Amino acid sequence: IITKNNLVLRDMDILAPMAEKNLAMVNISLNTLDEAFRRKLEPRTASVEGRLRAIEELSAAGIPVNVLMAPLIPGINGHEVLALMEEVSKRGAQSAGYIILRLNGSLKEMFSIWLETHYPDRKEKVLNQVSDAHGGQVNDNRFGKRMKGEGKLVEQINQSYCLGTRKFFKDNKIIELTSSHFQRSSSQTRLF
Repeated sequence: IITKNNLVLRDMDILAPMAEKNLAMVNISLNTLDEAFRRKLEPRTASVEGRLRAIEELSAAGIPVNVLMAPLIPGINGHEVLALMEEVSKRGAQSAGYIILRLNGSLKEMFSIWLETHYPDRKEKVLNQVSDAHGGQVNDNRFGKRMKGEGKLVEQINQSYCLGTRKFFKDNKIIELTSSHFQRSSSQTRLF
């Protein structure tokens, strides 16, 4: 499960027995510890504290939690990687990952308007940094590059991420789910 919401807590009675058999985990998307920024970027999602509480409660129930720091926006929240990793590890997350912002299709136009509304003083700088992170394009479709990006700013973010992994998640096992309990209900699908 991947979610930006703490409503996943309603399903703990289902997820906990599944997690005991390595059948379920929850990915919580959390890209900031700054509630004011969260309200600007994701106004209709759970609060920062709500998501942190969800990480804590799921972890306490034995349900593995990975935190997805996404999107990381160079010039806006890219500097928060270490602080995020420290806080979510304290709350019980077993791992974390990140995705650098990319702007597909009409998202560049929408994001430009959002920047103009909330960060007009940084608009051009942020757009240039997003472009630099994707080989000169704000939209990057290259497999292996499109989510992680490239360039100096991305290297800095990745260095922070690697440091955070060593510092806050070094003793954690990689979460591996199993499909060994799955049984086909009919032989029909064996044709494919």
